[in-house]
Amino acid sequence: MLTSHVSTLMTCERRNCDHLVSPNNPSSRPESGYRSHTPEPSSTKTPKPYYPSCRYIPSSVLQDLANVENLDDEDDPEPTPTLMREATRIFTDMDCTGENFLNLDYLFIVYTVEEHWRLLRVAPKQKYTFSIDSIAGYCGEPTNIDRKFLRAVLLSQVPKPDTWPVYREWAERGEDKSDGSPNCCRQGDDHNCGTMAATNAFCLAFGFNLQCYRQRDIDSRKRPRMFAELSNGGFSGKYAYDMLDIPHQPDFTDRSQCDPQADLPETLTSSSSTANTGGMKRPLGDSIESDPQAPQKLRRKN
Repeated sequence: MLTSHVSTLMTCERRNCDHLVSPNNPSSRPESGYRSHTPEPSSTKTPKPYYPSCRYIPSSVLQDLANVENLDDEDDPEPTPTLMREATRIFTDMDCTGENFLNLDYLFIVYTVEEHWRLLRVAPKQKYTFSIDSIAGYCGEPTNIDRKFLRAVLLSQVPKPDTWPVYREWAERGEDKSDGSPNCCRQGDDHNCGTMAATNAFCLAFGFNLQCYRQRDIDSRKRPRMFAELSNGGFSGKYAYDMLDIPHQPDFTDRSQCDPQADLPETLTSSSSTANTGGMKRPLGDSIESDPQAPQKLRRKN
């Protein structure tokens, strides 16, 4: 069900949602922490190329890779040339290379560890990647599957000079983290990891705060709604949702590109400087470099 729901989620086209983020209606802004695009005036010039908002790699692809190479090899977490070639082939088959990859809002990678569903998420526009585990501490630090496959993904697609931070274990790190990454809902049972993984993907893709729901909402509200969405052919009709565009800049992992007024406590807030553009600021705490819980970084090898 998880892969079906994520697949349905990823087939949605990006739609105009100016009415959701209106300069004249600030209260209508979803508290996602991201800036929406300012509507561009109509023009007779050649239209800009269309890029999909989100793509996903299903668990079956990881299984195929596992048949090629041991992804969970503790002694060698680095991707081999064989794995690099396979990762490049996967993105080529998906038509998700070059500009198509770099213009994605999110790439979702679905997989399971010891029957526990997790999603890796790569945010090419904002140049960082992260893993959210709904059960704090369930899997400890990122597994070698995270490390090895994620390195293969990034090293095959990220431009050589770039370095992208990797955020990890958001549910486990708690409210006191200071790198500006949002918190997420924690799982309080042993059977809803897949539902929460899909819900987190939904929230990210459609621009909603990751804490807009709670554990108590899953069984009574979210699971029935997911069933209804799938039974009605996906996100259409009464289940149609407007998606938010996520811009190329600013890069919220780089303090130098953020407004100083956004350096506030760990809550999402709007600022007067964004009220006129209908945008949102995501505050940052201490610098990433000074945080003992700072993310790992993956650098593209020459």
